[in-house]
Amino acid sequence: MQGVKLKKCFRFAFQSAPHHLPAQVELGTNASQIGKPVTTFLIRWARGLRVSEYEQSANRPDVAQSHRTEGLPSSLPSNGKRRKVLAVASRGGHWIQLLRLRPALSESDVTFVTTDPSYHSMVAGEKFVVVCEATRNQKLRLLCLSAQILWILLRHRPYAIITTGAAPGYVAIRLGKLLGAKTLWIDSIANAEELSLSGQLASKHADVTLTQWSHLASPDGADYKGAVI
Repeated sequence: MQGVKLKKCFRFAFQSAPHHLPAQVELGTNASQIGKPVTTFLIRWARGLRVSEYEQSANRPDVAQSHRTEGLPSSLPSNGKRRKVLAVASRGGHWIQLLRLRPALSESDVTFVTTDPSYHSMVAGEKFVVVCEATRNQKLRLLCLSAQILWILLRHRPYAIITTGAAPGYVAIRLGKLLGAKTLWIDSIANAEELSLSGQLASKHADVTLTQWSHLASPDGADYKGAVI
């Protein structure tokens, strides 16, 4: 009986009506389209490179060329494999902003997680997983979403989780922390007056929380590294 319920729960991921992006929105695929500070920060963060390590490596001959070309040295694990990153976002604007970060993750083994199966073509060639849409008022769907995210985390075992919100990202942050993943929340640029509710909740658990508005940054809250749009 429980197995049947779980199967029905996972089918929710494919029952939502397709949600198409606004025609006027152009999805950036070049690093030059992303703010330099946030791009640099994300590359360094995704590679697990601390600021002190970055500064020390600047004088090393073996990484000098990578500094000149992209501003950061390569930081692959000792086994030479790319670090696994889980990139999570709801559909619509959250997904658009996540795609803007794609160039910063070019050296990572990325799995994209979203709530709309029609987005698969936008990340052709990358791992892509669909989860169900849920809000804080939809308890059953939140349970379904949590089960799906947990399954994804156990299957892929990401080194880091990056999300632009909303519910799927928050769930990934909470569960990912329990499994030892590094976690980064980037609050939507639409939240210009205060952090989103999901962002406020996630900031209590995420390793790093970023706002895209400088006036919302605070020493004990979200940091500001630029905007993605």
